[in-house]
Amino acid sequence: MRANYYMEKLYQDMQLRSYSEHTQDVYGRAVRKFLNYSRKPVEMLDEHDVRKYVLYLMDGNLSKGSINTYQAAIRFFFGVTLNRSMNYLQMPRFKGGPDASRNPVTGTDGTVAGAL
Repeated sequence: MRANYYMEKLYQDMQLRSYSEHTQDVYGRAVRKFLNYSRKPVEMLDEHDVRKYVLYLMDGNLSKGSINTYQAAIRFFFGVTLNRSMNYLQMPRFKGGPDASRNPVTGTDGTVAGAL
């Protein structure tokens, strides 16, 4: 089946679960970007494709939170829309606070504060 069929089903699945319009937009964009990146038929996608995509996202300038959102959208897509189980241990979520490289905490004198 074509990706458009699965995208329509994704939006229906989110509506059935009363996801907000904002979440639907974010998840829809995230899944569409993943599908465009993979360039494979949806039926051929697996957790190896997701891992490769997450590594690609990590090389970009995305925050941990953004990457986690992409992963959540893709997990929903696989688990609910495609009704396929995945080994979620292969897709670890990022933990911790803001990315130090993107959002350093600075003191009044301009020095970077150390974490305790």
